[in-house]
Amino acid sequence: MEQVCGRPLGLKFNEATCDLYIADAYFGLLVVGQNGGVAKQVAISAEGVPFRFTNALDIDQNTGVVYFTDTSTIFQRWAYAIAMQIGDKTGRLLKYDPRTKEVTVLLRGLSFSNGVALSEDKDFVLVTETTAAKVTRYWLLGQKSQLSDTFTQLVGCPDNIQRNIHGNFGLHKIIVEDQK
Repeated sequence: MEQVCGRPLGLKFNEATCDLYIADAYFGLLVVGQNGGVAKQVAISAEGVPFRFTNALDIDQNTGVVYFTDTSTIFQRWAYAIAMQIGDKTGRLLKYDPRTKEVTVLLRGLSFSNGVALSEDKDFVLVTETTAAKVTRYWLLGQKSQLSDTFTQLVGCPDNIQRNIHGNFGLHKIIVEDQK
């Protein structure tokens, strides 16, 4: 039923405009204006490739730019277990600019790209790669701008990531229990 009704996985307000941005697994990037109402699709593809599994987002509160993930270009959310099992590496980190209405692919070939968090100084964005058990950093500013590196390698599978008010990052991990 979620393929019909949608499945919001990421929510965040643009504090300047009071717009609520929604990363919906099936309907892409949506926005609800400050007066409420029905969510409006603002992005459903990038570079001609449709979103199949829009997942998480974060917003640069200074510019309004939205950073978000498309977990797979092949599998939808309902088939997440298959994507994880086969090690799908078609995830993407994307950027939506509400002023130009353009979507830019920042990184591709990610392993089940999931959570997204912008650094306090807005010089990099982190993206969790669940099946690779790591957090990847994509540099937005400085000498390393447009480059990526491994921020941390983990034991276990990272899901979401968030930055707290002190600028520190908190990770959510998937725990798989043995069903014996």
